[in-house]
Amino acid sequence: MNYIGIDEAGLGPVLGVFCVGMTKFEAPEHFDFNLILGQLLNKDKSSTDKIVVDDSKKIFSKAKGIEILERTVLSVIASAFGCVPKNVGQLLNLLGADCSYKNIAWYSNLANKALPIKASLATCNQNGLYIKQQCQNLNVKILDLSLGFYTAYDFNKSLDKTSNKALTCQSILNQLMSKLDCNINARLVVDQQGGRRYYSQWLQEVFLNEVVTLSEGSGVASKYTCKNMLIEFHCKADQQFFEVALASLIAKYCREIFMLEFNNYWQNQVPSIKPTAGYPQDGKRFLQDLEDAKVLPNNIDMLRRKK
Repeated sequence: MNYIGIDEAGLGPVLGVFCVGMTKFEAPEHFDFNLILGQLLNKDKSSTDKIVVDDSKKIFSKAKGIEILERTVLSVIASAFGCVPKNVGQLLNLLGADCSYKNIAWYSNLANKALPIKASLATCNQNGLYIKQQCQNLNVKILDLSLGFYTAYDFNKSLDKTSNKALTCQSILNQLMSKLDCNINARLVVDQQGGRRYYSQWLQEVFLNEVVTLSEGSGVASKYTCKNMLIEFHCKADQQFFEVALASLIAKYCREIFMLEFNNYWQNQVPSIKPTAGYPQDGKRFLQDLEDAKVLPNNIDMLRRKK
């Protein structure tokens, strides 16, 4: 059976990219995916090879830094692709992301940024070999690790078409979901989209010419069937499903890489400027600082999301 998880990172901020991650596994039914991480999950918090697959907000913060998040994501990527990517460009290529970001000044050098940033390369590769062996022993395959993202400019272009933030988010999820084959026995779990409870019309647009049937709808979960695929939307899915949590971590890690490059670029332009995580209040401060320094781009839509 295939197990697929989708989750996003960066919806709330007004600066930086909006990222959506997707993971796809083949495993026995009712499989406990924590088993593929084995002893790596049981390490002491101070261990240099411990990895954690959970809600990204529990793993990454300004205080905690990027190391555990990076070690977890790159270890899984190494298990799937054979080794840790040498740089961000290679990482994004492996994840099937587009390269339109290269045309934006503050991301133009991102592809060449070396990886890992904080985690140990040797540890990530070693963990990757361990996870790969665990997967083989447990009859599990990592079929796909993917990323879709919108820069602020892409996000705004979509908003111009949809006039709706939810539909803009939906459009990038569509890009990932359209790769799925509903003829294959699978369960797709997606984190619930805001307060939305029903998704039939949207799913019908994704899986054209197929019948999508609601099997359960409530405030905490909505479940649908489309041929051989069960599609579920859960509140806080990243805290309940391994495949969604890992998708969340991939999305979060990639967003943080973009934000590091974003801040580095603007700090080179204005050495005194404080870095930002891009959230509305601090994003407003950051833009004002750029304007005061007379380096704010003429086309503000390249830098700031409209919603």
